[in-house]
Amino acid sequence: CDWSSDVYIVNSEEEVLEVTDSGFGDTWVLQELISGSTEYSVSLLVEGGRILDAICTEYTYDGKEYVWPHVDELSRSSHSNIPNHHLETMAGFLAEYSGICNFNYKVRPTGAICVFEINTRVGADLACDVPRRRARELFRRLDRLSSQGKLQKRKAKH
Repeated sequence: CDWSSDVYIVNSEEEVLEVTDSGFGDTWVLQELISGSTEYSVSLLVEGGRILDAICTEYTYDGKEYVWPHVDELSRSSHSNIPNHHLETMAGFLAEYSGICNFNYKVRPTGAICVFEINTRVGADLACDVPRRRARELFRRLDRLSSQGKLQKRKAKH
């Protein structure tokens, strides 16, 4: 599978028209390109919209504008020192949510985050890149919440 064989970086209306020569149809998406060589993946443990634990994996690449995986990774590190304003932005998406989730984003020059995706599942970053001891801590907390019945679906209020 070639993950990004039909993905293009375009910088003008003319370039968009060049790569959509078969028409606009419904088989493509135009999205903003966020420049920057560092991407962030944050795995969260959440109960009722409240963030209980968070682990960030930072990936630094050799380009500022790229289409993954057509870029070389220069470094990767995991930590829990996530800026509060990043966590506050994420919390805004999580009202009443309980469970594990993953945010992928870059940071704009203003310091605001630009979220690419939110997954309500264990991300590959947590499964593969976070140090095992730290990942185990989060999974143990998840297990405790589950055994206490705190992750069960709530009935809708009428």
